[in-house]
Amino acid sequence: MSTIKVVIGYTDYRGEMEPLSLALALDSRLVVVSATNRGAQAVFDDAVSLGADVVLLSPLLPGYRPELVQDLLLHEDHPIPTIGLVPAAGDWARTMHEHGVKGHLVTPLDDTQIRRALQLIPEVVQAAADERASGSYVPLPTPVRRVQAMDTSWRSRTIAVFSPKGGDGKTLLATNLAAALGVLAMRPTVVIDCDVKADVHTVLGLNERKNLFSLAEPMLAPLLRDAGRRNGQLNVSLQRLQEFTTPYGSRSRSKLDVLVGLPRLPMAGLEVFTRQPKRVDELLGNVIDTASRHYDFTILDTGPDLNQPWHWAALRKADLVLVLVTPTEHSIRSLRNVMEPLAKELGQERFELVINRWDEGYGVRQADIVEVVGLKKFGTIPEGGVSCGRSINTHHPLVLESPPGDVGEAIIALAGNFYPPLLEISGRRGKRPVGGKLFGKLARVFVE
Repeated sequence: MSTIKVVIGYTDYRGEMEPLSLALALDSRLVVVSATNRGAQAVFDDAVSLGADVVLLSPLLPGYRPELVQDLLLHEDHPIPTIGLVPAAGDWARTMHEHGVKGHLVTPLDDTQIRRALQLIPEVVQAAADERASGSYVPLPTPVRRVQAMDTSWRSRTIAVFSPKGGDGKTLLATNLAAALGVLAMRPTVVIDCDVKADVHTVLGLNERKNLFSLAEPMLAPLLRDAGRRNGQLNVSLQRLQEFTTPYGSRSRSKLDVLVGLPRLPMAGLEVFTRQPKRVDELLGNVIDTASRHYDFTILDTGPDLNQPWHWAALRKADLVLVLVTPTEHSIRSLRNVMEPLAKELGQERFELVINRWDEGYGVRQADIVEVVGLKKFGTIPEGGVSCGRSINTHHPLVLESPPGDVGEAIIALAGNFYPPLLEISGRRGKRPVGGKLFGKLARVFVE
């Protein structure tokens, strides 16, 4: 049997996703092409678009319905059997077998259940294929049950957004993720602009006066003059970090802070930075560590140049790197060429794929992109067209629009992986600017 593509729909990261991902990564027969907790329909969509062979599915996911199990098994290209991730409490094992699952695992997953998973997955894939070939499959009746959405676990995260190619949408994703978590969800969040071509403050319309250069240069300059000065010189306290962050919006409506990057590109070429790259890496790493201890979510916007210590520190310190790719040959090739050395240095499990500006009109299948790049898919953002440019020009994140539009909704769904209650939050803030307001802002930009 060839490699089995697995999609996981989980509700409990520590009890389901974490042990599964670790075990499946060690089995050469299996590859996880998508893992999500943003809803049962998203699991179905990923399974179909990525050509999954099997789905591991929690019935506690928002939007779970029996028909999803049947529709996957009856999929016209090939059967996609489902294995239930059922909680120990309740009667979900029996219920999901009524719905048509081919097996189940009891959560939270212990060593016994993980061993069972490794045995069960190839068995149900083979059984479903044999069943389809024999023509004996008869859909089971599926009683309609209402599944109540439950609170799901979440944890603090440090998330970098990366692409080896400029212009793939890193800053737009980083700022919108931060706005979704810090404004919509009202969780303490900071976005740190680690890109030497800093644009976060431009996209969000913030003053650049307090910035990473002002934080870093006074700490690094004495070390350049006196290499012997080391002890404690690069420690970054919470007080110092907050001295250089800028709040986004009013404190009553936002818990998002921004650390503006280097406001001018030539600053990265100053001697104080270029002559001591290891200290730059250490200092920015300490900044990120301090932020990660204080904020629920730390979002790092990175640049494509891996020779820059600013960019490298962000990738090194992130516990998850969202890697952007667009459905163009140049973007896909650029990413494939850089991933091998990156994965070797930092570990492939740190990186997950976001397909940006997706449209079927590009003539490339999502499954092909995932296969060529060799990364697990985290999510998809559709082609946004004019709406993305308008958001940048008006300094208003798409996720805060009312309604947020296709791109905004997709990014909210991505953010829901980190903070699931966000998916239940309604009443998006902000209204779409129209007419003279837009052109007035643009006029000020170009005049200034």
